[in-house]
Amino acid sequence: MEWQSARRAGFADGANQSRKGVAKWKKPKPEEFKCNVDVVVFKDGGVSSYGVVLLDDLGTSIAAMGGKVIGVVERREVEAIGVREALSWVKGRGINGVFIETDAEMMLKR
Repeated sequence: MEWQSARRAGFADGANQSRKGVAKWKKPKPEEFKCNVDVVVFKDGGVSSYGVVLLDDLGTSIAAMGGKVIGVVERREVEAIGVREALSWVKGRGINGVFIETDAEMMLKR
């Protein structure tokens, strides 16, 4: 199982550190959606993953998807790829009124 090998291998870029100051999830306005994006970067192997969950205004999961990123080991790059794929996925489903949410503060900093 992939998650078991991930646990044994460990994570890069502080992914396994406790998250300080994690904000409480805020629901979107009625008839709007939130698209949560998160990634994991593995120390070894050059394979990272992203996960995307689309939630309605009640916090109900509407749909989810994920993917692998091969050859990229910088967390910031994997986060950017995950957000790009989430935007593409939501657009392809014809869903409007979507807010992208990620815990990657580094995406907003230079």
